[in-house]
Amino acid sequence: MMKWTNTSILDCRQGAVRAVRYNVDGCYALTAGSDRTVKLWNPSKGTCLQTFVGHGLDVMDCRGSSDNAFICTASKDKTCTLFEVETGKSIRKWRSHAGPVLCSTFNEDGSLVLSGGVDGKVCIWDVKNRGSRDPLQTLEEPTDAVTSVTCSDHEILVSSLDGKVRRYDLRVGKMSQDDAGAPASRACFTSDGKCIILSCLGGVLHLLDKYTGQCLQQYRGHLNVDYYLDICLGAHDMRVFSGSEDGNVFLWSLVEAKVLHKMKHPVEAPVHSLTHHPEENTVMTACKGIAYLWNLDEED
Repeated sequence: MMKWTNTSILDCRQGAVRAVRYNVDGCYALTAGSDRTVKLWNPSKGTCLQTFVGHGLDVMDCRGSSDNAFICTASKDKTCTLFEVETGKSIRKWRSHAGPVLCSTFNEDGSLVLSGGVDGKVCIWDVKNRGSRDPLQTLEEPTDAVTSVTCSDHEILVSSLDGKVRRYDLRVGKMSQDDAGAPASRACFTSDGKCIILSCLGGVLHLLDKYTGQCLQQYRGHLNVDYYLDICLGAHDMRVFSGSEDGNVFLWSLVEAKVLHKMKHPVEAPVHSLTHHPEENTVMTACKGIAYLWNLDEED
């Protein structure tokens, strides 16, 4: 019997926690708050190691670079910011979006930052060029807000409220898209790079074949009407996780789409962000102003 247990709670003291993210090796975690800050944590000890300040409004997303030297952030103040971890200082503040920035991420080697905004644009920024104020490139195909952006070694994956998930193959300069049939709120690659997990408003997750766009499986049961809820895959892609607006995190088997477990939070409020440890059976979730650490008691 699979059972996930809440082993610790972090009172982040950041207002509403907008995002929680493990770093590349899972030793540390980041939280982004409505109080305009980002915090770096040792989640196993519950210790806040650093606070990053520099935004004028809510921080909606944050990611660490592959070398753990930098953090990129997305904010409602229309900026994407690069922080240096060692000093805690803001070293770049990029302004090109016409509205709130909802998501940000690094490419695999940390040389680029990608940001997506309410304006329907994805901006690609050069981390190494200190003097550049303009994006290297802007992707303008989405016709509504960009809700998530993910980068692999040669592809960019973008979800948008226009109901499309778009994949940009950087090797051949080609864009392909699939119609989700509903506003798309999150998208991510499976670890083998062959499939895409797509979340839509309305309470359905889709497993898509990346090359054909065929829907291979659907995952249902959670509540997702109003919020952009994070999704993720467990270690080795055997399990699919999604937040829910009823205070749960739903966990499905990837192949059978069977609900394996529900992580029930103490409050009945949207669990809008979550992140899976890169190696261990450990998940962090965010609900209101609290981050929760969950561990799997038994292997299935």
